[in-house]
Amino acid sequence: MSSERQEVTLIETLGDHMAYKLRVNQDKPHWLDEEKWRMFHRLSEEVQELRGALLGTSVEAVWHEAADVANFAAFVADIFQRDEELR
Repeated sequence: MSSERQEVTLIETLGDHMAYKLRVNQDKPHWLDEEKWRMFHRLSEEVQELRGALLGTSVEAVWHEAADVANFAAFVADIFQRDEELR
């Protein structure tokens, strides 16, 4: 498999897990109702959960935690962009 195809596969796999985690957690408060530093703190917590998953759980658990990290990083960026546009 070419490196370009591997990158596409990686992005597709992560994207699938990110979308799954958003669906599973859709009953939780929306990120746009949160402040960027609160979301940044949550991102830090998710990184710690990913670290824990790396210590011996399943591959699927690691993917789910990686997706949570990616989602929270996107939330932070989205909130920052919104705040900048409101200035």
